[in-house]
Amino acid sequence: MVVLDRLWNEINLSYKLSYLKKDSDIEFDFEEVVRQLCLGRILAPWSKAKTCRLAPVSYLGAKEENLFHYYNCLDLLSKNKDSVIKYLNKKLLEKNPQRDTRVCLYDITTYAFESVEADSLREFGYSKDKKFNEVQVEMALAADKDGLPISYNLYRGNQGESPTMVPFIEELKKTYGVENLIVVADKGLNNTANIHCLLELSNNYVLSSKIRSASREIKQAALDPTGRVERLVADGNGVLSKTWFKEIILETKVSYKYPDFAYENNNPEEKRKLEDKLKPYTTKYGNKRKKGTIKRRFIITFSEKRLIKDRIDRQRLIKKAERLVANPSNFSAELKKGGKSLVSVDIDKESLAVDYERISEQELFDGMHVIETSLKDPGEEVLDIYKRLWHIESNFRVLKSQLEGRPVYVRTENHIRGHFLCCYISLVISRLLEYKLRKRDTPIPIGKIVESLNGLRTTKIKLDRLPAIYATTGISE
Repeated sequence: MVVLDRLWNEINLSYKLSYLKKDSDIEFDFEEVVRQLCLGRILAPWSKAKTCRLAPVSYLGAKEENLFHYYNCLDLLSKNKDSVIKYLNKKLLEKNPQRDTRVCLYDITTYAFESVEADSLREFGYSKDKKFNEVQVEMALAADKDGLPISYNLYRGNQGESPTMVPFIEELKKTYGVENLIVVADKGLNNTANIHCLLELSNNYVLSSKIRSASREIKQAALDPTGRVERLVADGNGVLSKTWFKEIILETKVSYKYPDFAYENNNPEEKRKLEDKLKPYTTKYGNKRKKGTIKRRFIITFSEKRLIKDRIDRQRLIKKAERLVANPSNFSAELKKGGKSLVSVDIDKESLAVDYERISEQELFDGMHVIETSLKDPGEEVLDIYKRLWHIESNFRVLKSQLEGRPVYVRTENHIRGHFLCCYISLVISRLLEYKLRKRDTPIPIGKIVESLNGLRTTKIKLDRLPAIYATTGISE
């Protein structure tokens, strides 16, 4: 832990933690327990009990602590999540005054528990990890254009993705005094309500969408070669591939049901303030709706690399469809899985057939993707902004894999919230370390860094009449 202590001291989180401790009845070394939980999660993401037991004998600088202290500190962290995150952002800005948070990369994912007990936070829902038989929570995460985390929220496990984005963005603007943000998100958050509300709240957006679910006008433009801007792009190995993009602007009238926006903590007052800003109207049936006109800018893109992937993916689906048609009993078995088993469907098995006409239509759009934006920047710059979305996806991979944020073993709501704040702090430190190395032209992923750090062995050497010294082995390029 000694190596990571340098970053821990750089962001001076102990100062903030000591301030939180003053307003509590905690008597143990709160700052040290949080340090061991966060730095220990980077180096060895064990359970709380295992960290308490093994960290002092495995890592120089880790101290022996009572396991109850670990859980008690989660309670205090849970109550102070917002102030801790605000403090971290303040320190990140102090260390990097050029930090640009106007571009907000946003996404949401799920975290499963090895449990079937639902409560006020844990609930069954659509699992992105395919853990449909376990309760879960949802986590929304925002990062800047360099991948440094800005903030996160936790939601109940059955919360839909779409209603979380607009309130989250408004909270960020209010907390950090930002007039507007450029919100970058994937297709799961792209819908008329989010786009229209973001614009009415003076934000810009860069969102992706599927070409196959696009409007007739966009599909026609995609197949028309007129106006395409062709480029050759090199991949990480220097291999060139053909790409092109093409722009189309459509002015569309929109009408939609006013969303039931979701907040981390049920907050009627904030929900009312947002409604006052967006001003939905009420129909004679008592429903809240909004309508308006949006000038929508679409950038249709194509790449040979995506073309190859699309064809491979479809070929796999075609083979599966052909197997189902050849064995109708397998098709019936598919309909008996999950909630589908409770739906009565009368299907003539003899009529099953592969829809080759639909396959041919889909093939026309292989390699194509659609980006929608409100920005007026050149197309290449918009596409470069969208490409940064990989940072947020990478953050989730680090949280889930490297930091082993799931499965989650703590049970009470405060402990769950405290656990995720520790994971978030660990993510900030990990990303800050990677960012510093990139700035020095030595990009190394956190997994490799941890592998190297865990290979170090430090021994205390005490000679007669001389002060103790520490010898470290395992250092290599």
